[in-house]
Amino acid sequence: MKDQQFNPVSRSGSQNDSTGIFNRNDWQDTLVKFAARLFGQRDDLMFQTYFTYGSNTKFPTLLQQISVPNLLTGIATQANLNPETSRSLEISTLVTLEVDDYRSINGWQISVNYFQKLYDNKFRVFTVPGFPVPFYDNAPTARITGLEGNSSLFLIKKKVTLGVGLSRYFISDKNVFPFKSDFKGTLNLNIDHAGYALQIFLFKEGEQVALVRKANSNMFDEITLPAYTNLDVHLSKKFEISKIKLFANASGRNLLKDDDTDLSGLTIRDRRFYLTVGAQY
Repeated sequence: MKDQQFNPVSRSGSQNDSTGIFNRNDWQDTLVKFAARLFGQRDDLMFQTYFTYGSNTKFPTLLQQISVPNLLTGIATQANLNPETSRSLEISTLVTLEVDDYRSINGWQISVNYFQKLYDNKFRVFTVPGFPVPFYDNAPTARITGLEGNSSLFLIKKKVTLGVGLSRYFISDKNVFPFKSDFKGTLNLNIDHAGYALQIFLFKEGEQVALVRKANSNMFDEITLPAYTNLDVHLSKKFEISKIKLFANASGRNLLKDDDTDLSGLTIRDRRFYLTVGAQY
């Protein structure tokens, strides 16, 4: 992979200005990817394992290169973004048991996923009050490791599915991964019968952190969203009249607690209700 820059642009608009915001950059890198998959089955029990390892490079886009902070804010940071490189490892296992007879329990499924990503010069995005566009710089190193588990139980001819999920993330610097929670737990109930679909979704998320840089300053304000638990409920119905297919969806979000937490003036955890109807011919 190669990215070659022609006619570099300077701060003054002159291609001969050595103090320009962009130097001549001829970026190139070699990507490595390796993947393997194992699959096995015995009677009604199925087993799958995936393994992937590789490296990746992201070259700064034109938008990211012109969004360096010191152009508009006077903040003293590097004038050029360096390419972001990463190395990743992921191992995933899925085990499924399906029962086709008339038992009340028709099977179960368990999945476990482990991943690790190591970054050099990771792109870090932040905002400055008074400017509607995001800005970018490089974090020298960053790391995120995660362990995700999900299990499902299929009941009553698979008309009812009960699911549980747990995720744990180990983050080197939460400000490099803005608003990424280090913990998440979910409890999910799905019922699908006679054209009706009901989903009850209970969830808990850990603390979330991000940085907002102060205008005309090298200082950051750290924004912290506290741990959060709530409940979403969705109900839908599909039916047909002659050749017309109709559907109706009703949703209630954040039913346990009406939280007035806001981000940049926008409420993000308030209680909400939605009603949607549609038709297809």
